Amino acid sequence: MFGVNECERSVGRRPSALHSLQAWLAALALIVCGLPLSTAQAQTLGRYEADFSLSDIDFVDTVGIAWEHGQVLVPVGISGREYHFLLDTGAGLSVVFSGSPLAQQMQRTGGASEAGGIISHDATGRTDTVPMLELPPMRLGRITLYGGRATLQQQAAGSSIDGILGFDLVNGGLSMKIDVPHRRLVISDRKGFFDKEEAAVRLKYTLNFHVPYIDIVPFGKHRERVLFDTGSRQFFSMNKHSFDEAYADDDDYPAPTLNAPSSTIQTIQTIPTIPTVDAAPATPPAERERKRRGSRQKPVPVPPVIEGRSLGRYAIGLGGLEPEGEVLFLLLNGLQIDSYTFSGVHALTTQGGSHLGAAVLEHGAVTFCNRPRLMLFQPVDEAQPHDVGNQQMEIAFVADELGRPAVGLVWEKSEPYAAGLRYGDVIEQIDNKPVLSLAQFVRWPFIRGQAHLFTVRNRQGQRRNVSWVRVR
Repeated sequence: MFGVNECERSVGRRPSALHSLQAWLAALALIVCGLPLSTAQAQTLGRYEADFSLSDIDFVDTVGIAWEHGQVLVPVGISGREYHFLLDTGAGLSVVFSGSPLAQQMQRTGGASEAGGIISHDATGRTDTVPMLELPPMRLGRITLYGGRATLQQQAAGSSIDGILGFDLVNGGLSMKIDVPHRRLVISDRKGFFDKEEAAVRLKYTLNFHVPYIDIVPFGKHRERVLFDTGSRQFFSMNKHSFDEAYADDDDYPAPTLNAPSSTIQTIQTIPTIPTVDAAPATPPAERERKRRGSRQKPVPVPPVIEGRSLGRYAIGLGGLEPEGEVLFLLLNGLQIDSYTFSGVHALTTQGGSHLGAAVLEHGAVTFCNRPRLMLFQPVDEAQPHDVGNQQMEIAFVADELGRPAVGLVWEKSEPYAAGLRYGDVIEQIDNKPVLSLAQFVRWPFIRGQAHLFTVRNRQGQRRNVSWVRVR
């Protein structure tokens, strides 16, 4: 969910003289401050390329990974030091964060070179021009990558990772198996290496902005094209406009079951229409696979349950927050990926694009093949429907316009809502100590099981105290 990169155009010829990393840090400062790039900078836009070279050919390698806070972290060696990169299939190009130890080292040693700018599309639909770098050699397991590229972008508040490994790994010729249950990443350059592995799901994926999209059935008979985004911690999030259209167009299942009072929402702003992605093919891949197998019964459509509604926003891309709008809290008991069915899936709607997230990886290994473009899913449990049983998101904190922690979303059935927290509340103090930034809030030393006193200011400017157990 961090970012999807695409170069929409190339202006002029690629410069022969390479600028220093310091110059591109200055360019990033201009972008972050909202200032346009100069004419000279605008003329150095480069093309999206995933044409790195490798230290070996015809190989298979296994890399140990970490699973922390619902995300995959991969050790990457650069210039004799090891760094932690987030594996993000929702990013078309890898990322180095400005201010990280890696960026500071490259600034000191000059290990990276400028490769132009590129148009960045993030998960919330925002676009911006960001600097692009050609990286020094990167070690991944026993393999070294030469000529890899990355964008230079601002780090999310409270994040301690050094960068992002994007889907350019696959676009550049590698196939990879993300096996979180066994804490390993298997990579290979062999064509068709994973093709013969048995899998409950075997789907073709398509590329949009250089990242993988597949077709799923989230509920009923509605087909949705979704991004498989391991940069997002959620199991599934669905575009709100697409969700609304599904009910307007389909009469085969009843109106959504609402298990939360709607009277608590006083004002909902008009939500702008968000165009849907390209329509699914006439004969969906999942249906073709069912016909080929011929032995599985057609799943019975299951309508969603709406557990609540709230005004808010929670999705954060590299370009900032998604727009404010109505968010639905969903319970899905018939989410189908190909012929494999998940039940007990708590999900949310979003103003951004629909996506499956990293939480899927807890329930099986996911493989992305480069040639041909296939996505495989090998579940830890063959029994269907597979009960996910994930918890509903109760509260989300975001940064306000001054960088302070604020409530971006709160579920009306949650403990923080019962304690008194509301959408838009800015956290000013915790236990009478000032809180100045979202990064400070994320690192706050909350004590497990202990109630803390939160001093908040609501959207009308009124202050109040809220006692709440942040960590249970």
